[in-house]
Amino acid sequence: MFKHSRFFFSAAMTAILFASTLILSTETSAKSKRCPIELPVTMLSLYLKSNSVVIADFKNEDVTKTENDGSGYYANIKRNLNVVKTLKGQKKPEISFSVSEYRQQMIKSEVGENGTPEVYIDEIESYNRTDAFTIGKRYLIFLAKDDETGAFVPAYYRLYSREITPDNAGIYEKRLRELSKIITAKKNQLPNLAEWLVDLTEDEATRWDGATVLARSFASVRYEENGEETEETTLIDKDFNEYSSVIAKHVTEAQKERLSSIFVNLLNQTLLSDGENTDYDYEFAELVGNWDRERFAMYGYSLLLAIDKSDTKKTSRAMNFVANTIEDNSLSAAYYKYTEVIREEENEINIEETANPETVQTETNIKEIERTAENNPETLEVKEQAQTENLESKDEIMTQAQIREQVFQAFVDRYQELLARNFTPEVETEAAEIISR
Repeated sequence: MFKHSRFFFSAAMTAILFASTLILSTETSAKSKRCPIELPVTMLSLYLKSNSVVIADFKNEDVTKTENDGSGYYANIKRNLNVVKTLKGQKKPEISFSVSEYRQQMIKSEVGENGTPEVYIDEIESYNRTDAFTIGKRYLIFLAKDDETGAFVPAYYRLYSREITPDNAGIYEKRLRELSKIITAKKNQLPNLAEWLVDLTEDEATRWDGATVLARSFASVRYEENGEETEETTLIDKDFNEYSSVIAKHVTEAQKERLSSIFVNLLNQTLLSDGENTDYDYEFAELVGNWDRERFAMYGYSLLLAIDKSDTKKTSRAMNFVANTIEDNSLSAAYYKYTEVIREEENEINIEETANPETVQTETNIKEIERTAENNPETLEVKEQAQTENLESKDEIMTQAQIREQVFQAFVDRYQELLARNFTPEVETEAAEIISR
């Protein structure tokens, strides 16, 4: 069995688990200028921390520059919205909220036909980025009240809104009304919350919000199993801790199977897809790995064997998933070596096709030589030399392909070794010799 303490959950999660209750006082402050990156909170926490939750159309914003440091400026921003629906708090036809941002000033390189001067473009600083808003678009927004001014501010300094589209509008509204009923009812809150989170995870629009809370809660269960103390939260209110283990303890076996089934479908789409953006959902993988890690390791490996080995993108994707799921250093080393060989192959092909016109010219010269000077001994010698160079180039590419195949076989051999031991942890061994070359 897999060792419970060896999961690929982010190291940052550990610190945030115990610090989450300490950052509440700063989450609603619009005056913080440069904040360190923190993991975003979910729709559950946003709703609980909010005084007002609305679906609204973004009308405009008022920007006041407060300080310029030469490369950018700080800005106080008041965003104005027309309310379409109120899901929490007092109903109002309009609502405004304030944020503070640092905006870098980037110089636009193009100039107009009439020699118009270069203009400055504002760009929100990446590590202090708040939600992007576009005038005319509709958003679900979670707002709290500033303790000092009483003005509305984001319930969290980033990811405090969701863009509303025709496909997700009804979903967000339905799920938040369900959450409101769970909180108001007081009875059976935790089992009902667990079901609500599973429902969120089943729908693509809210999947991140559901899977993230569940994964964080199961992480707390593992910490407790390792003898570490975690905060127990039983009442769902504004101080509810989404990292609490009590949520995971109310997830039933039937609910776990529902989540596993969703992940199987997503894994098929991800690993077998022909698209470019095909990273699998690490948060979701972490969640289902709490009860089905061995199953998914074997399933991912079966997909790996079913993939055409000439499709290196799909193959490397599947190798990555299996290595991450099992968490074995030798498998990871094989995966990274495999991707390295792929890059070398692609570079050689690109050099042949685009960066080495001499090769093309040589092939043209060979044809010309054959046509005009077949009986010239010197010409024939040049021809033979050019052919030899071409063959050597092809042999080099084949050598890279052979190395790739050897690395893949080393990956397979290591997996079989782990499987024979039922994935029992061991003292890490050195990767196969072919991997370390």
